[in-house]
Amino acid sequence: MARTCTPTYTIEFPLHIPAWQKHRLEKKLKIARTVYNSCLGEALKRHKNVKANKKYRTLLKEPKSKERDKRLSEIRLANDFSEYGLHDFVKAVQHKFKENIGSFEA
Repeated sequence: MARTCTPTYTIEFPLHIPAWQKHRLEKKLKIARTVYNSCLGEALKRHKNVKANKKYRTLLKEPKSKERDKRLSEIRLANDFSEYGLHDFVKAVQHKFKENIGSFEA
């Protein structure tokens, strides 16, 4: 069955804001990019550690079952490869920039 694609369009409008707000916004976006890249790098490192686990690779080859999924999840959690494990990581990174970016933004 063929999938039909719906055309998507983007319209960009310039912001008409004072220079001080523009500089502040640019600074926040630069910090947000730094936080994102730090978090992504850490997530990739943790994912690599999970994939390097011999037991994990063996379990992936087994037939799917609740027990298998539970054991895979335990290995992921042991390597802090979870959403909440990354929340703890980003908390420390955000703390360095707390004057400019809030915890919810991070």
